[in-house]
Amino acid sequence: MTWRPPETVDPAEWRRRAEEQLAALEAEDLPAVEATRVLHELRVHQLELEMQNEALIEARMVAEAGWERFQELYDLAPAGFFTVDAKGVILELNPAGARLLGADRSLLLNRMVMSFLNGSDQACFAGFLQRGLKNEENPSCEVSFPGGRPGGVPVRLQCAPCADGRVLEVVAMDITGLGPRRHTDAAG
Repeated sequence: MTWRPPETVDPAEWRRRAEEQLAALEAEDLPAVEATRVLHELRVHQLELEMQNEALIEARMVAEAGWERFQELYDLAPAGFFTVDAKGVILELNPAGARLLGADRSLLLNRMVMSFLNGSDQACFAGFLQRGLKNEENPSCEVSFPGGRPGGVPVRLQCAPCADGRVLEVVAMDITGLGPRRHTDAAG
């Protein structure tokens, strides 16, 4: 199932469609008595609710399919993805991110990224974190993560702030073999 945004229908459209369906079900005109009018209104409302329920079920299926696709992309991505708070504490990460840090994913949650960096890389990361939280365009830096290798794994970090402005989404790309490392690149 391909993700697509759910169809938006205003309440007046729900009402019109429900009345059309009810009219199709009723072969004869309704008598003018109040009880019949109330019954008609209840039937229309019932059909509106049934249509809304169907739309909600479809929207939920679309959202679940989108979430599953996102999880697949996130978990299978070759780049490391991290969600960190304003202090650099890891809130979420994908398997590639765990490999770059050289530890099991479950052991990395709630740990500070700084604890995996040497002194000069710590200062670089701290500046990167601050630039990201200030919404600078495409902040980046280059540091070394342990990655289970002697000398570590050189990575280029880039980030984007989440909507709340207190959390950053960070991507870490292994730049092994791409030449000498630069510590920061404020221009992106």
